[in-house]
Amino acid sequence: MTVMHTKEEFVLDFMNVSYNPNAVTLGAKVISSPEHFKRIVAALQDNLKKYEEKFGPVESPAPVQPAVPTQEQSESSKFGF
Repeated sequence: MTVMHTKEEFVLDFMNVSYNPNAVTLGAKVISSPEHFKRIVAALQDNLKKYEEKFGPVESPAPVQPAVPTQEQSESSKFGF
């Protein structure tokens, strides 16, 4: 999932990733006002709290580190691909 925002809206893109990392397709796009997005986050936090009360704490995964571009990728980005 990717999250982007402007002053007026939040955009969540949910991706389908196959075994081929280049075969990513958009599964769903959710566009929300900041006020409604805050309600969504509160609902998710409430449900996670209820889940952990019933089943125990959920381990936080290690943060995903952005890939460092190779020299070849850096060179090709000069041309827009």
